[in-house]
Amino acid sequence: MTDLRLRPPTGDDVGWITDACADPDIQRFTRVPAPYERRDAESFVASGGGSLAVWAVVDADSGEGVGMVAIHNVVDGVAAAGYWVAPEARRRGVATWALRALVTEAATGWGATTVVLDIATVNVASQGVARAAGFVAVGTPERLSAPDGDRDVPATRWVFDLG
Repeated sequence: MTDLRLRPPTGDDVGWITDACADPDIQRFTRVPAPYERRDAESFVASGGGSLAVWAVVDADSGEGVGMVAIHNVVDGVAAAGYWVAPEARRRGVATWALRALVTEAATGWGATTVVLDIATVNVASQGVARAAGFVAVGTPERLSAPDGDRDVPATRWVFDLG
Protein backbone atom coordinates (compact mmCIF):
# COMPACT_ATOMS: atom_id res chain seq x y z
CA MET A 1 0.00 0.00 0.00
CA THR A 2 1.23 3.45 -0.84
CA ASP A 3 0.64 6.48 1.35
CA LEU A 4 -2.98 7.53 1.11
CA ARG A 5 -5.07 10.52 2.09
CA LEU A 6 -8.71 11.58 2.09
CA ARG A 7 -10.01 14.69 0.36
CA PRO A 8 -13.32 15.89 -1.05
CA PRO A 9 -13.97 14.71 -4.63
CA THR A 10 -13.56 17.37 -7.33
CA GLY A 11 -14.29 17.71 -11.02
CA ASP A 12 -10.82 16.31 -11.72
CA ASP A 13 -12.01 13.00 -10.26
CA VAL A 14 -14.89 12.45 -12.68
CA GLY A 15 -12.85 10.27 -15.07
CA TRP A 16 -11.54 7.76 -12.56
CA ILE A 17 -14.84 7.68 -10.67
CA THR A 18 -16.63 6.86 -13.93
CA ASP A 19 -14.15 4.11 -14.73
CA ALA A 20 -14.24 2.61 -11.24
CA CYS A 21 -18.03 2.66 -10.95
CA ALA A 22 -18.36 0.76 -14.22
CA ASP A 23 -16.94 -2.21 -12.31
CA PRO A 24 -19.59 -4.95 -11.95
CA ASP A 25 -18.79 -5.50 -8.26
CA ILE A 26 -19.16 -1.82 -7.37
CA GLN A 27 -22.47 -1.79 -9.21
CA ARG A 28 -23.57 -5.00 -7.52
CA PHE A 29 -22.62 -4.14 -3.95
CA THR A 30 -23.27 -0.40 -3.76
CA ARG A 31 -26.07 1.90 -4.82
CA VAL A 32 -24.34 3.51 -7.78
CA PRO A 33 -26.44 3.72 -10.95
CA ALA A 34 -26.10 0.81 -13.36
CA PRO A 35 -24.96 1.32 -15.99
CA TYR A 36 -22.69 4.06 -14.64
CA GLU A 37 -21.95 6.94 -16.99
CA ARG A 38 -19.81 10.06 -16.89
CA ARG A 39 -22.85 12.22 -16.16
CA ASP A 40 -23.44 10.10 -13.03
CA ALA A 41 -19.94 10.92 -11.79
CA GLU A 42 -20.41 14.60 -12.63
CA SER A 43 -23.67 14.65 -10.67
CA PHE A 44 -22.06 12.78 -7.77
CA VAL A 45 -19.21 15.28 -7.51
CA ALA A 46 -21.51 18.30 -7.94
CA SER A 47 -23.85 17.07 -5.17
CA GLY A 48 -21.04 16.36 -2.74
CA GLY A 49 -21.77 12.67 -3.08
CA GLY A 50 -25.31 12.93 -1.78
CA SER A 51 -24.21 11.86 1.72
CA LEU A 52 -23.40 13.67 4.92
CA ALA A 53 -19.68 13.48 4.15
CA VAL A 54 -17.81 11.94 1.21
CA TRP A 55 -14.08 11.67 0.59
CA ALA A 56 -12.01 10.45 -2.29
CA VAL A 57 -9.24 8.08 -1.25
CA VAL A 58 -6.15 9.17 -3.17
CA ASP A 59 -2.49 8.27 -3.46
CA ALA A 60 -0.71 10.94 -1.40
CA ASP A 61 2.13 11.33 -3.93
CA SER A 62 0.40 11.15 -7.30
CA GLY A 63 -3.08 12.32 -6.31
CA GLU A 64 -4.49 9.33 -8.22
CA GLY A 65 -7.94 8.34 -6.97
CA VAL A 66 -8.32 4.77 -5.77
CA GLY A 67 -11.62 4.71 -3.88
CA MET A 68 -14.37 6.51 -2.02
CA VAL A 69 -15.64 6.50 1.57
CA ALA A 70 -18.77 8.13 2.98
CA ILE A 71 -20.75 8.78 6.11
CA HIS A 72 -24.37 8.53 5.03
CA ASN A 73 -25.92 9.82 8.25
CA VAL A 74 -25.43 10.09 11.99
CA VAL A 75 -28.46 9.51 14.23
CA ASP A 76 -28.11 9.41 18.01
CA GLY A 77 -24.36 8.89 17.69
CA VAL A 78 -24.65 6.02 15.20
CA ALA A 79 -23.10 6.62 11.77
CA ALA A 80 -23.97 4.59 8.69
CA ALA A 81 -20.93 4.35 6.43
CA GLY A 82 -19.86 2.88 3.14
CA TYR A 83 -16.85 2.50 0.87
CA TRP A 84 -15.65 1.18 -2.44
CA VAL A 85 -12.22 0.71 -4.02
CA ALA A 86 -11.33 0.79 -7.71
CA PRO A 87 -10.56 -2.70 -9.05
CA GLU A 88 -6.89 -1.96 -9.72
CA ALA A 89 -6.34 -0.82 -6.11
CA ARG A 90 -7.91 -3.83 -4.39
CA ARG A 91 -6.03 -6.25 -2.17
CA ARG A 92 -3.45 -3.61 -1.21
CA GLY A 93 -4.93 -2.51 2.13
CA VAL A 94 -6.60 0.57 0.63
CA ALA A 95 -10.11 -0.25 1.86
CA THR A 96 -8.95 -1.12 5.38
CA TRP A 97 -6.93 2.10 5.63
CA ALA A 98 -9.82 4.17 4.25
CA LEU A 99 -12.37 2.57 6.56
CA ARG A 100 -10.20 3.23 9.62
CA ALA A 101 -9.73 6.87 8.51
CA LEU A 102 -13.49 7.16 7.99
CA VAL A 103 -14.18 5.89 11.51
CA THR A 104 -11.83 8.52 12.93
CA GLU A 105 -13.56 11.25 10.90
CA ALA A 106 -17.02 10.01 11.91
CA ALA A 107 -16.04 10.27 15.57
CA THR A 108 -14.07 13.52 15.53
CA GLY A 109 -15.96 15.39 12.82
CA TRP A 110 -19.51 14.17 13.33
CA GLY A 111 -19.71 12.93 16.91
CA ALA A 112 -20.39 9.31 16.06
CA THR A 113 -19.86 6.85 18.88
CA THR A 114 -20.74 3.83 16.73
CA VAL A 115 -20.25 3.14 13.03
CA VAL A 116 -22.29 0.51 11.17
CA LEU A 117 -21.85 -1.05 7.75
CA ASP A 118 -24.39 -3.03 5.72
CA ILE A 119 -22.54 -5.70 3.73
CA ALA A 120 -24.10 -8.32 1.47
CA THR A 121 -23.59 -11.87 2.72
CA VAL A 122 -22.03 -12.80 -0.62
CA ASN A 123 -19.53 -9.91 -0.47
CA VAL A 124 -16.85 -11.87 1.36
CA ALA A 125 -14.07 -9.43 0.42
CA SER A 126 -15.87 -6.48 2.00
CA GLN A 127 -16.60 -8.53 5.11
CA GLY A 128 -12.85 -9.19 5.38
CA VAL A 129 -12.14 -5.46 5.11
CA ALA A 130 -14.64 -4.71 7.86
CA ARG A 131 -13.10 -7.32 10.15
CA ALA A 132 -9.56 -6.09 9.42
CA ALA A 133 -10.68 -2.58 10.39
CA GLY A 134 -12.03 -3.86 13.72
CA PHE A 135 -15.72 -4.31 12.91
CA VAL A 136 -17.76 -7.29 14.14
CA ALA A 137 -20.80 -8.85 12.48
CA VAL A 138 -23.86 -8.29 14.66
CA GLY A 139 -26.67 -10.83 14.90
CA THR A 140 -27.53 -13.02 11.95
CA PRO A 141 -27.84 -12.11 8.27
CA GLU A 142 -30.89 -9.96 7.61
CA ARG A 143 -33.16 -10.70 4.66
CA LEU A 144 -33.83 -7.63 2.54
CA SER A 145 -37.47 -6.95 1.84
CA ALA A 146 -37.26 -6.22 -1.89
CA PRO A 147 -34.78 -6.17 -4.74
CA ASP A 148 -33.21 -2.86 -5.76
CA GLY A 149 -35.29 -2.02 -8.83
CA ASP A 150 -34.33 -4.18 -11.78
CA ARG A 151 -30.87 -4.94 -10.44
CA ASP A 152 -29.78 -8.36 -9.33
CA VAL A 153 -28.71 -7.41 -5.81
CA PRO A 154 -27.86 -9.73 -2.95
CA ALA A 155 -30.93 -10.67 -0.93
CA THR A 156 -29.30 -10.83 2.50
CA ARG A 157 -26.82 -8.67 4.34
CA TRP A 158 -24.75 -8.57 7.50
CA VAL A 159 -24.70 -5.55 9.74
CA PHE A 160 -21.19 -4.84 11.00
CA ASP A 161 -20.71 -2.68 14.07
CA LEU A 162 -17.77 -0.81 15.52
CA GLY A 163 -18.81 0.61 18.86
